[in-house]
Amino acid sequence: MKQLTLLGIFCLSFFTSTVWASTEPSTLKTAQTLVEQGALNWDTKVQHGQLNNGMNYIFFDTRQDAELKESNNIHIQLVVHAGSSDELPKQHGVAHMIEHLAFRSTQHYPDSARAGLQRLGGSQGQSFNAMTKKDMTRFMLTLDNQRQLESALSILKDMTFYPLLTSNDFELERPIILEEWRSKLSAHQSLNQQKARLINVGTPTPIRSVIGTEQSIKTMPIERIRAFHQAWYTPNNMTLVLMGPLDSSTVTKTIERLFSDVPYKTLPTRQSKKPALPDTLTIGTLTAPQSRLNRVAYLFRLASPIESTLEDRRQGLTSYLTRKLLTDQIRRQSNSIEQLSGLRSNKSEIAPQVDAIAFANRFEPGQMQDALTDLLREIERLKQHGFYQDDFSRAQASALQTAQRNIVAAQSRGIFWLSKMVNAATYNTPIYDATLYNQLNIALLKTITLDDVNQMLQQWLNAPNRIAYLQKAGNNQIIEPLTTDLIQRLCAQLSRTQLAAPAPFEAVKLKTLLAQTQPRPAVLQQRQAHLGVSQWQLVNGDNLWLLDTNSWNVTQEDNKVRFRSVSDVGYSNTKWEQNYTQILTQMIDASGLEGWTDQEEQKWRQEFHVNGQWHQEAYQRQYNASVDAEHLQAVLAYYQQTQALKAIDPEVYKGYLKTLNRRLNSSVITDKTRFRRAFAQHQFEHVDDVNQTLRTLVRYPIEHFSNAARQINQRPVTYFIAAKDAERYLPILSQYLGAIERHPVNESITKKVPAPTLTHQQFTLIGNQVPRAHYRLEGFTPLSWQPQLVTIIPNLADEFYAQLKHILRSEEQGIYSLKADIRYDMAKQGVNLSIAYSSAPNRAEELATSTQQVLNTWTTSLDRSWLAEQKTGFSRIESKRRHNSESLLRRLQLSVDRYGSAEYLDRVKQLPETFSQDNLEALLKQLTWPSLIIGTMQPDHDRSPTVP
Repeated sequence: MKQLTLLGIFCLSFFTSTVWASTEPSTLKTAQTLVEQGALNWDTKVQHGQLNNGMNYIFFDTRQDAELKESNNIHIQLVVHAGSSDELPKQHGVAHMIEHLAFRSTQHYPDSARAGLQRLGGSQGQSFNAMTKKDMTRFMLTLDNQRQLESALSILKDMTFYPLLTSNDFELERPIILEEWRSKLSAHQSLNQQKARLINVGTPTPIRSVIGTEQSIKTMPIERIRAFHQAWYTPNNMTLVLMGPLDSSTVTKTIERLFSDVPYKTLPTRQSKKPALPDTLTIGTLTAPQSRLNRVAYLFRLASPIESTLEDRRQGLTSYLTRKLLTDQIRRQSNSIEQLSGLRSNKSEIAPQVDAIAFANRFEPGQMQDALTDLLREIERLKQHGFYQDDFSRAQASALQTAQRNIVAAQSRGIFWLSKMVNAATYNTPIYDATLYNQLNIALLKTITLDDVNQMLQQWLNAPNRIAYLQKAGNNQIIEPLTTDLIQRLCAQLSRTQLAAPAPFEAVKLKTLLAQTQPRPAVLQQRQAHLGVSQWQLVNGDNLWLLDTNSWNVTQEDNKVRFRSVSDVGYSNTKWEQNYTQILTQMIDASGLEGWTDQEEQKWRQEFHVNGQWHQEAYQRQYNASVDAEHLQAVLAYYQQTQALKAIDPEVYKGYLKTLNRRLNSSVITDKTRFRRAFAQHQFEHVDDVNQTLRTLVRYPIEHFSNAARQINQRPVTYFIAAKDAERYLPILSQYLGAIERHPVNESITKKVPAPTLTHQQFTLIGNQVPRAHYRLEGFTPLSWQPQLVTIIPNLADEFYAQLKHILRSEEQGIYSLKADIRYDMAKQGVNLSIAYSSAPNRAEELATSTQQVLNTWTTSLDRSWLAEQKTGFSRIESKRRHNSESLLRRLQLSVDRYGSAEYLDRVKQLPETFSQDNLEALLKQLTWPSLIIGTMQPDHDRSPTVP
């Protein structure tokens, strides 16, 4: 494979003129012509403009898009170009506080803008919401018809330009903001904040969390919030994004009428958000007591100009290719050299017009210097050798294909239009005409050479501004200082060493999959013609259920075949322990086709469109695939050979041993894990010792797992197939699936999943390392599966969630996020009730009392009108499910599991009738929760946790 010797590093102006001088005149002319035709201008399908007061707007008529033309939905987003990075030193968190207060009282909606949106039929979190980031705040509304447009825009105008921002409103909202802050406290969040401050070192504006601190939220005066709003919430600092089936002239007139009277105001002078990039190396250490990862990282920071010219676009494409080649080369090195298995690279924007090229490597305690040496060696190897010509050619060809595909895909973007418009608003860039823009990319890509990407790589890896950091796991007590002297010494040593070339690309040949077939046909067991269902027995004893979707008027999947295999090897079984079964089946799945590499298997699956996935539940193991009929034979051949696995792949075995040993040797136990374990001990009579299982597993030789794998693959299987004219596939199904070796068994190994202990218990655990209390409730009612009862349960869950959230968040203002559900558990044959939230420690008891009160009273509002409303909604959804092949296949499997026939499918048309007063009362009468466990985890005040 030919490798290019790097050219010297030239100045950009010389490089540019050399490149264009060597470019084919026709290619250059094509690019220039495309720019003249508008390739770098706005897409003409998108309307954009600016009012006299400086407010920008972007609009797209969804009737222009094939995917959206039938939709009545209208999406409105208002982008305020101000966020946490625009706050003054004493305003930490105010940008986010305004986001909350905007939904409170306003000039024309004194009862609250939220109430106004709810009167339009909106629901917070679903049809309206908001978010705050460093550089912007965004308000989002979704309407289901255009009659609400003017009212919704009026409310949006009032909440952004004319919120009252009263002290009373802030006192009402302050507890919710505090709980949002509290809910985000974690080791992961702490590390991310430390990392953000480090990689943005030298930025004039401080790098702080968007939400603020506990202190700033508790003490922020309303005057500072008003001052931020007065400074930045001006029409000339906003962009309105609107998308829906509307006439452009109507939209323009409506926007002008509603927003043009808001006066223009001069904006404050913005501080630069770009870090200085001097010739320095900055060293940092990231720590969090509950972190499990040891990692060393090395970053290069460099300027990244905004694209505005033809040459800028070409440089952007060169950067794209360089990043792709770098990622691929580092991945190849990590795959080919064991000690580099934790090495990764990434390129990202860390600030406006500033990028970081990052390399990171994992290490075990005591091996930091080795990991750092390996990392720096690979950087030096890239400096010395650059990229291969063959790699570049493949990357360039792939980029050209992507651009060509983008032209086709952009003919109908669907909801993706909205994100394109929001990005255009946020970053003040055009939405390009996809055809012209990608044609321009194609023309420019053809001008880029290996010299170009290698020179850009050299610019990246010789950038003078560098950052290195050490991230230590909570249990890593070994002192291994990361210093400037160490890095400089290692870099100097490596630069004097002539390193071997990096691992070259090895082409993966398309292998031939040798599958077995057998000639004996399947034998019909039963047929329910009116349901389009038939059952067959294969020659090896496996059962096959076919569902003809013609009988159910499935019209959108004419050529699709849905395939599902089901065995009794769930993780709860009588033959193997639960954790053992899960790890074993994961190793089987990872081993893939025996004798094939991962790359060979991936290439074959891509070539023949085999995209199935394995999935394990408590009482079964499934393989699911949905393919075009022409690829069914490939799916069957692939599935058959996964069942022929004789031995676990040695590399897979080695990888799992390493992971299990790392877990056994880690003393870090997160608060979440401790709480979960304590809860399980109260909820169940017996809880397996996971570490004891792992200690046993790591002593087993590979032959032990291979033997168990063969036993799993020889268990009987039941197949479910859904397709139009499904029985026409019977011959090929019989040939391939019937040839799989199965061992006859007398009984299923499915073990009844343990149900929670039928007792009421309550406990408190001390040990949270952040100032937060966790509340968790788990209830269980034994109940055999009865369609007339369990069909109503999801609707009960929605109602319960809404009532509990209203009390705990809206009235008590004690929580930010809530998880609450009522769900039927088929494996346990009963109904689960679950509630989880976090709160201030001193409010935990009060909120627990409110939670119990809701539990005692929430069903009193379930009257006949509620039931009728639920029935109407269910009927609307059900009318779609009855024509969806995935839903039909799932219901057929459920029916076979319960009745041994398709009986349940015969009842689905009557499901809306289960929403009756008698059924509701019968269900509620049984939901007594004889098992009810309540746990609270409080902070350990003696630890005096440090809170970001």
